[in-house]
Amino acid sequence: MNTLICDFFQKSGHDQQKDLNQDSYGENSLLRNDDKNNVDMEERKQTNKRRKRKHKKIKYIYKKRKNLNKKRKITLSGETINRKLKTFIGEAEQNKNINYTESIANAILDNQKKEEYEQIAKLNHMRAIKLQQLTDEQKRIVQQTFQTAEKNTQSTVYGKLRASDILRLKPRGWLNDEIVNSYGEMLEDRNKIRFNNGECGMIILMNSFFFTKLTSNAYDYNVFNRWISSKIKKIDVFKIGKTMFDLDKIIVPINMNDHWFCMCINIRKKRIEFYNSINTDHIKLYDRFKRCIEDEINNKKLIMKEEWSYYTPSSIPLQKNNFDCGVFTCKFMDWLCDDLNPDFEQEDVHGFRLKIAYELITNKLL
Repeated sequence: MNTLICDFFQKSGHDQQKDLNQDSYGENSLLRNDDKNNVDMEERKQTNKRRKRKHKKIKYIYKKRKNLNKKRKITLSGETINRKLKTFIGEAEQNKNINYTESIANAILDNQKKEEYEQIAKLNHMRAIKLQQLTDEQKRIVQQTFQTAEKNTQSTVYGKLRASDILRLKPRGWLNDEIVNSYGEMLEDRNKIRFNNGECGMIILMNSFFFTKLTSNAYDYNVFNRWISSKIKKIDVFKIGKTMFDLDKIIVPINMNDHWFCMCINIRKKRIEFYNSINTDHIKLYDRFKRCIEDEINNKKLIMKEEWSYYTPSSIPLQKNNFDCGVFTCKFMDWLCDDLNPDFEQEDVHGFRLKIAYELITNKLL
């Protein structure tokens, strides 16, 4: 019994001591937690303070930089404005130049198209005139002249032309120097009138004896110079200048081995042109006349560096027989005087014969 009571009290003591120990441990734990919380609070406070200081410092630095940037902008505002203004003006000028260039290019294209249309219109108009047939009355005058000439071949029909000359314009007739040169003189007279009216540049036509004289012996520049100078002196030199280089063209009919063709010294385009109805090569003649031109330049002490080129049109009227070359040559000269590329056919030649005859008889070009 007593033993049981003692055990009870011992247990109770142990339980009480255990409870006391547990209570003291709980109190100590609470104290430790409070200390820890206090430490954490203090650390958070310190951290917040550091953050505030850092934020304040960043804000100060940002504000300072902002003020510095403002001062810098104020200092450089003039340069900035000038730089932007220059950029703007440069872009505007560039756009202006581009627009101006485009405007010029468009204007050039428009002018080229306009010139092409005008050339086509002029060609069509002039071609229609040049291919126009004689009226019945005009044909009657020509036929009557032929009949009269056949009765007396030595009679004079007009000026230097005899009846025997005019009869060469009948079908299948081979034209002589007198017909070709007389027709060339009429063309030159028309050119002078047009030149004086400001309608064209000055064009002179040499006669066929010029080429004969120039090529009959060894090369002699003096022959070329003498003939050209004599021709120019007959014109008003105050209107055209004193040298052949003040002219527009020099047209030369050439008779070589009983075949007629036409040469043109195109001074405006700096080239030596050949118009031949059988379309043969004329390189040797080109070399000779090129040498004449170069000697003329040196003789007149001129400075001309342009190269005189050789030219033969890719498309040219061709004869289909061996007797119409003189008629082709006369019409080549006619078309060149109007600054046109010859554009006709063999079938037109019969009408040309009658027209040339009528013009020589009446001393009037149609």
